[in-house]
Amino acid sequence: MCYNKVWILVCIFLLLCSCGRDFNNPVDPVNTATGSLDLEAAFATFLTGDYQKALEMYQSIYEQDPDTLESLNGLGWSYLRLHLLVEARDAFRESAATKDPVDREALTALSGLLLLDPVLDAEEAVQSGSELVDADPLFISSYDKTVSVRQVRMALAEGYLYQGKYNDVTAQLKLLGQPPKSDDIADLLEALQILQQNVQLVDEP
Repeated sequence: MCYNKVWILVCIFLLLCSCGRDFNNPVDPVNTATGSLDLEAAFATFLTGDYQKALEMYQSIYEQDPDTLESLNGLGWSYLRLHLLVEARDAFRESAATKDPVDREALTALSGLLLLDPVLDAEEAVQSGSELVDADPLFISSYDKTVSVRQVRMALAEGYLYQGKYNDVTAQLKLLGQPPKSDDIADLLEALQILQQNVQLVDEP
């Protein structure tokens, strides 16, 4: 019963990451030395909501230069918007494997994505989220301005819950300003649900 509730919370995280947005932000070539026109065009297409076309453009860029982190992140986010979770996971994993520089986009996406079937891996999700928080406690995704360290901490709390590390769940909830009544799983779930409801209210137009 409790884990069904966890699944509902995680699904909300995916919906927040996968709904279309009007960003109005310029192309931000994070973690790439090229800043190529092709990347700019692919990113602009992604922001229009044509995720299939953006996917095709990022695939072409990746085939030309597999070492460009932005092409991998663009692939990952495009796959995620198209609900191709396994493909998104693989793209983000490849990008996150590059430690210099730390790929904040990939770590952010993995922290939530890896809590979802069919790619559930709570341990890696927690590891990714922890790396992101340590690397950049103020990070906001260039692909979705509603996805920030706050969502990563929520994913961390859920990941720790899957692992049965209730003290760590409580620690994340306190950092998020929603301390649970106790370390009991029912109280932890209640606090997580309140946080998710607040995120939905803020996210509504």
